[in-house]
Amino acid sequence: MKEGKLDNEVLERSVLSKIKTETPDILLGPGVGEDCGAIRFGEEACVVTTDPITGATKGSGRLAVHVSCNDLASSGAEPTAVTVTILAPIHATLEDIEALMEEISEAAEEIGVAVIGGHTEVTSAVTRMVLSVTALGRVPVDELISTAGARAGDWIYMSKTAALEGTVIIAAEKSEQLEGVLDKKDLEELAQLQASLSVMPEGRIGRKAGVSAMHDITEGGVLGALWEVCEASGTGCTIWGSEIRIAAVTKKLSGIFEFNPLNLIGSGSMLMTILPDKAQLLEAEAERQGVALRRIGIIEADASVRRLIGGDVEIETIGRPDVDPLYRVLGF
Repeated sequence: MKEGKLDNEVLERSVLSKIKTETPDILLGPGVGEDCGAIRFGEEACVVTTDPITGATKGSGRLAVHVSCNDLASSGAEPTAVTVTILAPIHATLEDIEALMEEISEAAEEIGVAVIGGHTEVTSAVTRMVLSVTALGRVPVDELISTAGARAGDWIYMSKTAALEGTVIIAAEKSEQLEGVLDKKDLEELAQLQASLSVMPEGRIGRKAGVSAMHDITEGGVLGALWEVCEASGTGCTIWGSEIRIAAVTKKLSGIFEFNPLNLIGSGSMLMTILPDKAQLLEAEAERQGVALRRIGIIEADASVRRLIGGDVEIETIGRPDVDPLYRVLGF
């Protein structure tokens, strides 16, 4: 099989179709594009998500906590706690595990979540460190947001820049190759991206403004996330490529390693859809909190219309996300 997440068609056929049990308290269950599950507890929902880090070794502890909590943010939830599973290869050292836990603890402190448990094991089943974080959060039931909530006529917004997480990972993993290639300005921009991995502010802004749908941009990049929002919602979209921000250092790396930034993993950036009459509140709240937010398109009623126009590349039909280019770049 191909490296990376299962193709969505395969996911539906071989995984999701096998899940049969439902209970009345399940508010949000498994589905294409849905990164969280939600369970009713009275007037509140407990929101749960889990994510592994397999495409990075440097800084993976920090990434793992942020990526999992970002999924919670896309549902409007406030993160409360995380559990951590570490599978270390037999050549790993105790110092490696300690360094990983320091990263995890620092990221958890930044976000304000508690590490409440997990599992740590050395095993020959893996050849590099595999880290998985499960995050738990809470949100009032009537404020729970899903990927599937986008409606025809909604305006589509994107925060920050495309390929944010992927840019940080590639720069770290390829640091020796990039020595002397990236200048001072590039390194300063990388530091800004590294500090912008959380979308907790976007989650709070979107919930306050009453967005219809939110989706953290992960594997498959902006285009993959847009397809998932449309697929989950049964809608289409028209996207203005010229409105999608791409950092200068991302463009430089894309030229060196030959990838399309719009397809590269991009946690740290959020997609939001919202009714036009609520958009002013969304923009005002984002500006007040210092979050870069730009309108990049509109949701279409016709699910067969999923197009990218303008910008460097035009795509008649935004298709199912393929394997993220991160794996090829890193040689996995």
